[in-house]
Amino acid sequence: MSSNPSQYRRAAIVAAGLSLHMLFAAAQSPRPLLKKYIGNPDTDALLREPAVQSQLRALVGKQLPHLMRNLDVRSDVELRSGALALAGNAAHGGGLEEGIVCIADHGPTPLVEAAMFSKGKIAVYAK
Repeated sequence: MSSNPSQYRRAAIVAAGLSLHMLFAAAQSPRPLLKKYIGNPDTDALLREPAVQSQLRALVGKQLPHLMRNLDVRSDVELRSGALALAGNAAHGGGLEEGIVCIADHGPTPLVEAAMFSKGKIAVYAK
């Protein structure tokens, strides 16, 4: 990795946001969300899934609108270490305002975690 501070921040937020993946390294059979959303560009639909939306609200609380702004420009749904991941940044805020939401769909209820890079700080939201 080069000495570009933006790349270090991105690596740090991705590492923090993906911490839950280590818990699910032993892949289990795909669950409904995994089957439905891997590679899907309809990221809004995934974020509106009742189990995902309720956990995000509980985890992030008042910061949810900020997280959503930090995901304004985002990737399609990706599969990372057995979990779904959405990563992005605020419009015109790449490298300054970023976010990630990870969803592990390996149990009776999907496990949702999120992280946000804002104003030079990383916030991780997890149970």
